[in-house]
Amino acid sequence: MKRQLWVHGTEISREKMRPFSWKSSPLDNVQGIRKPKGGLWTSTYIPERGSAWTQWCLSEDFSVPQERWQGYVLTPRRNTILYTIDTYEDYERLLYDLILWARMLRREYDGVHLTERGESETRRDLYGWDCESTFWFKWSFSHIEYIEIPIGERVHE
Repeated sequence: MKRQLWVHGTEISREKMRPFSWKSSPLDNVQGIRKPKGGLWTSTYIPERGSAWTQWCLSEDFSVPQERWQGYVLTPRRNTILYTIDTYEDYERLLYDLILWARMLRREYDGVHLTERGESETRRDLYGWDCESTFWFKWSFSHIEYIEIPIGERVHE
């Protein structure tokens, strides 16, 4: 897993990570949007550009800071286990595979990673995920580093 970027106005730590509660589905915790509450949201770090999330925010003029992004580059542990949604079939399996659900409930997975292709194929069903991103159920990082990224020109892709 590549290094991840988390941007927010506060300091990050294992202790501040909001616990994720398994209600009926990890995809059904926000009313009207299939995006869970709690946990930790990151996007793959792109040096000098930020991440798919910062680029999406710039293109949509959503929560863009005045001068620079402030956040943390997180290095996932080598033994990190993520469920990856790269196709619509991966998404369907997440919804309907009871063995997979049992493994997630036992915390055998560290999180769910939505690839750029997966976001494109599931855009209607995973409304609110907006771009390539990873939703972490638990703290799974070996190193964190504070970073500031100047806003520069707004990128529209």
